[in-house]
Amino acid sequence: MMIKTYSVTGLHCNACVNRVQKALANEPGVDQVKVDLPSATVEIFTRQTLDTAHLNSILEELGEYRLFPKE
Repeated sequence: MMIKTYSVTGLHCNACVNRVQKALANEPGVDQVKVDLPSATVEIFTRQTLDTAHLNSILEELGEYRLFPKE
């Protein structure tokens, strides 16, 4: 299992957190998603490589959210 950590922009409230978490959790290959509002981070637990551009295209449909990989 891998944990991919991203910074996320556009989070303003718990509704945003729920929206992002639900959208990413429905993606194939994603086992679990943790979104943290205070730190504006997303942790994705997966067993495969994820395409950040694809994840961003999903989030852009929801609003102004955008992921940036953290090292």
